[in-house]
Amino acid sequence: MSLRSKLVNSIFLAVQRVLNLKGNIGGLQSRYHATKGRILRIYITDVDKYASFKIEKGKIRMVSGVEASATVSFDVATLLDLLKGKIKIPAQDGSHYWEQYTPFDAWRRGELSVKSDNDECWLSDLSLFGRELYAEAFPVIREEFGGND
Repeated sequence: MSLRSKLVNSIFLAVQRVLNLKGNIGGLQSRYHATKGRILRIYITDVDKYASFKIEKGKIRMVSGVEASATVSFDVATLLDLLKGKIKIPAQDGSHYWEQYTPFDAWRRGELSVKSDNDECWLSDLSLFGRELYAEAFPVIREEFGGND
């Protein structure tokens, strides 16, 4: 298994752990109507790895062998940028500056896609991933994996 695959696996496990320890999963269930075991898959395209997360009974857990209700796809570089929460942008004068980077920014830049089982729900699924799961888990994971530097 490659180093990138191991990193992706570690991040998937950390997402589950952090959300169950610190997240308001019960609140997410009611807000996003995820009361029937909706499954959100995070797929990392360039290492062909995914984790499927099921929200159920106030907890989030990884499941396998099931169809996803929604899939959020991106590559390892985007995952690492999301983990940092910022990206380096080249300026016209040749210098660089840092800009905040969220799943919504990645989607807007074409670096993240969302596919839902119901075409009308994809924006809600992006919101669930971006506003809730990412916002709850990634700042904590960012600290665990070495801060913002």
